[in-house]
Formats: sequence, C-alpha cells, structure tokens
Amino acid sequence: MIRNIENDLTLAKNEIKDLKDKYDRLKVTFGEKYPNHCRHCDGKGRYDIEINNEQSFYPTTRNVECINCLAESFNPLDINVHMTELEVEVFNTKRDINYPFNDERDDFEKIMKEIAILQNTIEQLYEWKLALIEEHNIRNAAEDEEKSNIEY
Repeated sequence: MIRNIENDLTLAKNEIKDLKDKYDRLKVTFGEKYPNHCRHCDGKGRYDIEINNEQSFYPTTRNVECINCLAESFNPLDINVHMTELEVEVFNTKRDINYPFNDERDDFEKIMKEIAILQNTIEQLYEWKLALIEEHNIRNAAEDEEKSNIEY
C-alpha cells in the first residue's frame, strides 16, 4: 500500500513538473507576443484579492481591476496604449469572442488550476503515507509487546 502511494506521489510530481514546464513555455510565448504587458497582473487586467470575512471560517476572494493598468485605462497587453472607457469595458468582458487574448488567458488559468489540484493531491498522498506508516509502526510495537509478554 505504501509503495502504491509512493508511485502515485511520483506520478503527481511528474505531472506538476510537466504542467509547470507548459506554463513556462506559454509565458515565454505570451511575453514574446505581448512584450509590453502589465507585469503586475501578467496582462490579465484583473487579479484576485483575499478577503477575510469575520462571519466565515474560510477567506473569500474577490476579482478586482489591476490598479497598475486597467484601473488607469491602460491596455494590460500593452501598457503604452491608453484605452477608452468602452475598450476597458470590452476588456473586462472576458468572453468577448473577438478578443485574441482569451484563449491564452484561459490556458494560463486551466494550467494553474491543474497545478493546484495536483499539489493538493500530493499533500493528501503524503498524509495517507504518514498515516499508513504510523499504523504499521503501532501494529509492530503491539506485536513486539505481545511477544515480550509471552513467558517461556
């Protein structure tokens, strides 16, 4: 059982490495295509901020305009270009069919979600492995104690 978990850990780590490599390649391609993109939000025009809500145990996130580009009406893909209010509104409409960046943005987001899922899987596998090792050690200790209590 521990050996299976170790194999799963290795597979998950390799998958994360492959995804990170793919993400890095996408980022390089994106940087070449949009060399003047906003570095604060990576050209997305938005980013998530964590909000600590006293009424909720879990923090929540809120997606806000990037203060370095979109909030100042600069194009997140080229911060040298000033945008009109209508262009900002179109950029904020993430699923605008005519906007070329949506596919690349979606690829980034999908890869980051997959990496997060795999990292969570690795954490769970480590916990299971430690629990199995602990259970195995407890069993061995109980067997050793039982053997030492037997009188000859």
